[in-house]
Amino acid sequence: MKKLVLMFSLFAMACSGGVEIGGVCEMPGTSDECVSGALCTNESGGNTCQQICENQEECEEGFSCNGVTGSSEKTCQPDGA
Repeated sequence: MKKLVLMFSLFAMACSGGVEIGGVCEMPGTSDECVSGALCTNESGGNTCQQICENQEECEEGFSCNGVTGSSEKTCQPDGA
C-alpha cells in the first residue's frame, strides 16, 4: 500500500510540474522528476531535487556546487550531505 501511495504521489507531482528543490525524488542523475533547473541528487539522507549549478557562486550559503553520480551535471548540495 505504501508503494502505491508513493507511486501515485510521484506521478501527481510529475504531472503538476515536478518535485520542488529539496523534495524527495527517485532517480539520481535525472531531471525527469524535478522542476526545471533541478536534478535528482543522491545525498547521504536520500535522493532530493537540487538546483543545477556550474560554479560555487550559484549556490546559497550552506551549499556546495558538486558533481552528481550518474550525470555530467553539478548541483548545489547541502554542506555535510
